[in-house]
Amino acid sequence: MANGDTDEYYQKTLRDYSVSLMNNTKWRKLFLSLARADVKIERATWRFIDSNCEYVQRLPREDELAENRFQDGRFQPYEYKWILSIEIPSQFRPIPGVGYAKKQPVDRLVEVLKAVGQFPVEQTSGGVVIVAYKR
Repeated sequence: MANGDTDEYYQKTLRDYSVSLMNNTKWRKLFLSLARADVKIERATWRFIDSNCEYVQRLPREDELAENRFQDGRFQPYEYKWILSIEIPSQFRPIPGVGYAKKQPVDRLVEVLKAVGQFPVEQTSGGVVIVAYKR
């Protein structure tokens, strides 16, 4: 996740992708739109362009957003442009192996995003994925 956040490192990392669909401004607009519409997503799987690791985290609140990056706190203060994708399940089990599943408002998320702009949201059988880069 943004190991050496320099323009040179970013440009080198981008060589692995042929299409860029998001940037810092679009990510901020997406996060702000969802936060202001009170779309609460508690669990999402985050992937980054410079790492094979996945992180499970909720979507940010408005007070966690700076102009080009996350505020330090629950999120590491990295620029949004490092996000490869965010996968949001329509439901998840808060406690693995326990039958209770919690639903997430993915339909509302898609509705809000369609109303404010064009975002690369792909609907899947299990929820939605916001994809920022493609190979």
